[in-house]
Amino acid sequence: MGDQIVLSTLFSNQVLSVELKNTQKSNALSLKMLNELLELLSDKKIAKKYKLLVLKGYKDGPFSAGADLAEIKKLKRNNSIELYHTKLNKLLKLLNKIDLIKISVLKSHCIGAGFILAINADITIANSSCFFSIPASKLGIKLPSYQIQFLKSKFPNNTFLKEILLTGRKFSSQEAYNFNIVNLIFDDKNFYNNYMNYIENLIKNSKKTLDYYYKRLV
Repeated sequence: MGDQIVLSTLFSNQVLSVELKNTQKSNALSLKMLNELLELLSDKKIAKKYKLLVLKGYKDGPFSAGADLAEIKKLKRNNSIELYHTKLNKLLKLLNKIDLIKISVLKSHCIGAGFILAINADITIANSSCFFSIPASKLGIKLPSYQIQFLKSKFPNNTFLKEILLTGRKFSSQEAYNFNIVNLIFDDKNFYNNYMNYIENLIKNSKKTLDYYYKRLV
């Protein structure tokens, strides 16, 4: 199959792994994938069943090239681009409501809608050569107010957000780390082992303890 969400579990079913799969388009987020994510995250049992939810690119490939541009062009021609924004906004709100620790594992590149999705996680981990961008201004796309307000809440330094939104330029994982957008950077060579070790150490804590602190920190 082409664009889809691939689910698996890690560490004896303690962690739910959600992989974005759209390999021909660098794991761009299609409407179909947004719908699958919405259906998955609407299940209230997830928070009780797992300790963590991990978002990543398929088979540790690129996290996401953003929205599926072919779909976006079609939606713009039909004056229905709001359909995509509405689904993404609903997904972001749903993700934030789940009382479950969420980790984004960001490799290679993380762009546009993929970037906005990724930074909704509680913990973001990137490889050292990963790059980011929000190219909406270059593509002539107007992000809705909800997404802009969300971005403003996530960027401690608004001048950096202003600059990358206006220019649409790429920025490095080190820049993202410096501005508190990424929590951890691991070297490319040992990226998989390092982030898996990090997750394994985190889930050694009891679910009751994790839930206790999570609910008081969100």
